Amino acid sequence: MKNWQLRAGRPSDERLLSAWRGQGGGVSPPGLAERQEDWLVAEWRDPGRPGPASQVAHAGATLRLRHGIGLGQRRFWYHVGCVVHAAPELQLFHRQNTLLLGSDYCGAVELAEAAFDPGLSPAEQAQAWRVLLTGAQMLLAGLPEARSRLLITELPGWRDAAGQSPFWQGLGAHFHDADPQQALRERGAGWRADVASLMPQHPVYTSFLASAAEAAIGRCAEPARVWLDAVAEAGLRYGRHVTLDDAGPVFEAPVDTLAGVVQVRRWPLELARQALDPGAAGVAWWVLRTDGAAGADALFVARGELRGTTLVLDPAAAALWASAPPPSVWGITLGP
Repeated sequence: MKNWQLRAGRPSDERLLSAWRGQGGGVSPPGLAERQEDWLVAEWRDPGRPGPASQVAHAGATLRLRHGIGLGQRRFWYHVGCVVHAAPELQLFHRQNTLLLGSDYCGAVELAEAAFDPGLSPAEQAQAWRVLLTGAQMLLAGLPEARSRLLITELPGWRDAAGQSPFWQGLGAHFHDADPQQALRERGAGWRADVASLMPQHPVYTSFLASAAEAAIGRCAEPARVWLDAVAEAGLRYGRHVTLDDAGPVFEAPVDTLAGVVQVRRWPLELARQALDPGAAGVAWWVLRTDGAAGADALFVARGELRGTTLVLDPAAAALWASAPPPSVWGITLGP
């Protein structure tokens, strides 16, 4: 397992993110710049390399935690619902699935612009996503106003071998002739707000769409399966909403139900006198924050174990602080 750590994103990371998206590493499109967001980057060091090379940090994955989305500029999604036509006296009952344009998630917190180094294996991606998602939940735990909100993330929808979205071809292309992927790259998620004004404002029966378009509703793109598994493990579930351009599923969960929010707490801290045995019972990965503020620079990963009510970290963790370690830290287990 790589020795993952978290830090805040920096302007110099933008070029790296562009390269990842260009190589197919991204799993969600660039979005609108919201009024408040935290940018998290997961990086790792290779202790097996000799000399200074062992201290070089390698960025592996990133995401943005956006607060109060859609409050500056409205955002839109399709709600996947149904209507029922029934005539009991004729013994008729017919259920039709529908799409209804709306802004249900405005004001939510969003996990956005998740992107990863395409050179990572699926197992390494899963590790990085787990660290990032736990860090994001810890940040939310320190924001009381976020606990009453939903946490959402948009997953990219399914596309054919030519890279085209059957859903867009079956619905959106009848109202707007732009290529959604190009429009998103050039204008970000703001393009969806403009195109929403051209879409039907009444319920659309999905049975009226081409079969390929109907089958694509809520279907996740294959490259994003590891991200889907990660957010599902964190407690998010499909919320019967999809994106306008490719019908990618939107996963959601109330912030105050997430294990990473509920279980995080402040622990008295000690450093072990000798290195912890990775095979010992109770040794776990921990993501920690050294203060009560939502500062991503204070997040990191270290080996540790609970001894009573005290969190004991491997002595190597001392290097994570510029001076003496604090008497207590915010922490949550990441599992063995």
